[in-house]
Amino acid sequence: DHLRGRYLLCSAINGAYEQQLHRLEIGGMREDFDAVYISEDLGASKPSAEFFDRAFARLNAGRAVPIAPGETVMLGDSLTSDIRGGLAAGMHTIWFDRWGRGNASGIAPEQTVRTLEEVFALL
Repeated sequence: DHLRGRYLLCSAINGAYEQQLHRLEIGGMREDFDAVYISEDLGASKPSAEFFDRAFARLNAGRAVPIAPGETVMLGDSLTSDIRGGLAAGMHTIWFDRWGRGNASGIAPEQTVRTLEEVFALL
């Protein structure tokens, strides 16, 4: 709620289209996003370049001035699909390490947070 209206908010999800939309709806989060990009609908999954290329193509369809990946932030809880994919796409990255698991993956997010409130200070 804190970010809605201040930023263009998009959700990028791997999985079955209807199932993922349903999960957003029952979680009361569907209305929080300006756009939702789901792998089944895009025909590619995170972290592939195709996923991000197709999502950005849809995001920028009809825009006079396209939004570049470097003007965006990928906030995600998966180092392998969210952060690796975001970095490869040229996005800024924030890893949501809610459980304090630590990172031994070799994937280096720009920022790491443990709570969503910490994101506000980074934006």
